[in-house]
Amino acid sequence: DAALVVVLDEPSLGRVTLGDGVVTVEEGLDLVSGALAAVEASAVTGLHCCSVADWGAVLRTGPELLSLPVEVAATLRASDLGPFLERGGWVAWGAVPTDGPLGPVDGAGTARLWRHLAERWHALADGGVDPVLLRRRAIVTPACGLARHDLAQATLALRLTADLAARVAAGTLSEDHRARG
Repeated sequence: DAALVVVLDEPSLGRVTLGDGVVTVEEGLDLVSGALAAVEASAVTGLHCCSVADWGAVLRTGPELLSLPVEVAATLRASDLGPFLERGGWVAWGAVPTDGPLGPVDGAGTARLWRHLAERWHALADGGVDPVLLRRRAIVTPACGLARHDLAQATLALRLTADLAARVAAGTLSEDHRARG
């Protein structure tokens, strides 16, 4: 049986968590937490935020899955992510850019995306996050929606996503991180 997954797309949540929203931080977090709670009995709950945020506050809303572009993950602290993964949380890493045209699907393109994702993961592992958990609790996705792309570009984005996911599944991060350390 497949699990039902409901992901709330909250692009302004980052501004709210940083105190720059139209509601207070507490009000914003309560609203999101309540929305997640409303569906948690029947679905895996996820939260997508594509802007810089206080990720500790975002995770306190209770999602089982956090979805974010790799580009904004630089503000994700190991002290917030490590416990989330250890409790069984998942991260959907938006590793394939969606903000412009994509190049051809080839080994070089996948390698470039892998390096970018691995750099973020290495920084988190250096901060104490288990590198094996980073890989095992990872889902690879496009960074955001594909509505701005035509069919050919959307297809390229999904092929790159599949190729990168296969590389993640191969389990090279923990080996790469040990070699660096």
